[in-house]
Amino acid sequence: MFIAGLIEAIIQFVLARGTEDVVDLLGWLSGSTYRISASHAIGWTFGFLILIIPLFRWHRWLDLLSIDDPFASGRGLNSLNSRMLLLVLASLFCALSVSLLGPIAFIGLMAPHAARLLGAVSAAHLLLLSALIGGQFMVFANKAGQVLFYPINIPTGILAALLSGVAFLVLMGISQRRVKAL
Repeated sequence: MFIAGLIEAIIQFVLARGTEDVVDLLGWLSGSTYRISASHAIGWTFGFLILIIPLFRWHRWLDLLSIDDPFASGRGLNSLNSRMLLLVLASLFCALSVSLLGPIAFIGLMAPHAARLLGAVSAAHLLLLSALIGGQFMVFANKAGQVLFYPINIPTGILAALLSGVAFLVLMGISQRRVKAL
């Protein structure tokens, strides 16, 4: 809570100054892709590739932990340490994405649910399909933001939040219907 308040105070301070930094800050806060250069994208790709190697190495941990801690412990997995390592890895993924695009949260909620509905069961398949769905959704939101109200560009983050929020509600409805059918 303290960190959120501190960050909010810094944002308000920069906005109150009214300098050129305001445009960059507002672009980042809205999840804009317009200020990303090729060098940023290449750096992000290398960072992503570095982080994905341990994720696919530890995908079995996710399968075991998704069942139950006693089950995972019975298979020789130290549940606490593996959860902490996976949490650090997830935090690094989030930090990398947010540092480049800004806060784009709903896609992270929607993509795994869509992947489950498409049949992904194991953690490796779920991770891969979620990444593909989320990536395609971002490409769609970016392109739609550029052409929807041309010549005005809608930031990708704003459009992605609107569209993925609606998609998430639709996925929840589909899931509820499946549960009721059982």
